[in-house]
Amino acid sequence: MKSARELRNVIKRTTVLANVEEAHIKLTLRPVRNNIGKAGALLGVSPRPVGKRTAFQKMKSAQTRADQPRLTEFGATGAGSAAAAKGAGA
Repeated sequence: MKSARELRNVIKRTTVLANVEEAHIKLTLRPVRNNIGKAGALLGVSPRPVGKRTAFQKMKSAQTRADQPRLTEFGATGAGSAAAAKGAGA
């Protein structure tokens, strides 16, 4: 049991550290208008890890958005659309 508990603690610490790193990168990218090179210079690292981290975030957020239902799935001619309402004399 001790090793399972230690593993859980390591995973928790790693997750917290990754979240702090992500927040720090986001806060650094804002003032430099998402310039990865300038953000890397401010953070004291090469632009590569900053770019990889932001690419990972974009991929993660795109995956999250893909899991959510879209309002445009029914198209412009759906029963509840404005075009259908105009055609129905509404």
